[in-house]
Amino acid sequence: MSFLINGASYTYGDGLDDPKEHAWPILFGRKIGAQITNLATRGASVDYVIYTTMKYLSANKYDNVIIAWPALRRTLMVRRDNNFLVNGNPTMSNALYGDTKEYKEYLSLHYRYWSNDLFDLKLTLQKILMFQEYLKNKSYNYLFINSDSYNLSNWLQLTKLPINDKIIYLDAFDSMNDVQIAAEELEIKNIYDQFDLTNYYQPTNFSLSDACVQLKLLDPGTKHPSIEGQRYLADFIANLWSTN
Repeated sequence: MSFLINGASYTYGDGLDDPKEHAWPILFGRKIGAQITNLATRGASVDYVIYTTMKYLSANKYDNVIIAWPALRRTLMVRRDNNFLVNGNPTMSNALYGDTKEYKEYLSLHYRYWSNDLFDLKLTLQKILMFQEYLKNKSYNYLFINSDSYNLSNWLQLTKLPINDKIIYLDAFDSMNDVQIAAEELEIKNIYDQFDLTNYYQPTNFSLSDACVQLKLLDPGTKHPSIEGQRYLADFIANLWSTN
C-alpha cells in the first residue's frame, strides 16, 4: 500500500532534527505499514501542492493520496532563468531568494496591491474543488485536511459578522456595499456546497495548526509541531484514514 502525501511545513516536519524520520507522514506510514512519499516543503502554496501532486501521480503509481492544505495567500512562482519553483508569501521569507532585491520588491508590490484574502480564498476553494474531482475521476483513495485554518465558518456568514470583523476579512470593505458583500458570501457558499465532504475533514472548523496550538504541541522555538506533536498528528490522521 502506497501513499503520496503533500503539504507545507507541518507536513514536511519543519523544526525537527530529522524530518525524514520524525515528520507525521513517516510516522503514519510506519503505524499502518505503508510506503510513503512525502512531497511537502516549507512554505508550500496550494498551487505547489496541486502541481507537484499531479506531476507525481502522472509519473508514478500510488494507491492513496493525503493532502494537508497550506495557508492562503502563498504564491507559486518560477524563476525565469533557472526554472526553480519558488513559494512566496506575505512575510517574503524564502530559503532560495528571500534576501534578493527583486524577490522582495516583487512580492512587496504583489501583496500590497494585487492580492486580497477574499479572492485568494475563492480561488483556493475552486482549485481544491477541481483537484478533488480529478482524484475522484481517477479513482484514488484520498483524504483532505486543512493544515492552516481558512476561517470558512466566518466566510460562510460574511453578512452576519460584526462590522469590525467584516473589515478584518474584507480588504476592500470600504468600497463594498451590503449587496456586494452578500453576493460574495453566496459565491463562497456555492463553491463550498459542491465539495464532497466525505473525504475532506471538517474544513469549516478544523486545522492541524489549531489542534496543535490547543493541545500545546508546538515547539516554543520553531512554532511547529514538536516530536510529540508529530506523533499526535500521525495517530490522528491514521484514525481518520481508518474511518475514511
